[in-house]
Amino acid sequence: MSENEEIPTLTKEVFDSVVLKSTKPVVVFCFLKDSGLCNMKFDEFRRLAKKYGDRIKFVRLDIARGKDLAFEYRVMAAPALVLFNQGEATDRWVNIAIGDRLETFIEKTLGSKFEKLPAGIVYVTEDNFKNTVEASPVVNVLNFWKSDHEPTWLILPEMADIAEKYKGRVRFFVANFDGSRDLATQFRVSNVPTMIFLKKGEPAERLVGIQPRYVVEKVIKSLIDER
Repeated sequence: MSENEEIPTLTKEVFDSVVLKSTKPVVVFCFLKDSGLCNMKFDEFRRLAKKYGDRIKFVRLDIARGKDLAFEYRVMAAPALVLFNQGEATDRWVNIAIGDRLETFIEKTLGSKFEKLPAGIVYVTEDNFKNTVEASPVVNVLNFWKSDHEPTWLILPEMADIAEKYKGRVRFFVANFDGSRDLATQFRVSNVPTMIFLKKGEPAERLVGIQPRYVVEKVIKSLIDER
């Protein structure tokens, strides 16, 4: 990986301005300079940057030089991708696929997953879960989704409608199963979609699979009535 590549290399000094304050989604390619596998996958990453660069920002991070950033965003191996949207790390992928599989992932993620969430639904990650969800005094519904599982996103409008109906008493959150594995493990989530209903920061109920609206509302009402 030569130093004159067109994809900029991140440093801690420019990270906030380049990534966190970006008006576009950002894909960070995390690499090790002397890794042959990283070099091979970077060639594909660079091709995709040329193809999708008008829609998103492609940058790279040497995790040996940027150890603090790598640790902060839980990147412990390379190659890996970390995707950011509106200042939040929304996906993490380690040992990313090359060729068509990587492009399919990029297209699916950038084509739909970075769309603005409906009002009333908040994107949560391992980094902000404690302050965002655990600290919330109302009933919280945490829905785990997967980037390659479209039905988990098709139910968002209905979730938003329920959130509006119970506004002030219930909050809805979504978390990426692949990007938040520690969170998924914490709540013993192995399939998507899975809804975890939390009361006072503790799991009270769960629903696995796509459920009818009346089932979701039944659980919500039972938890509200218990308060």
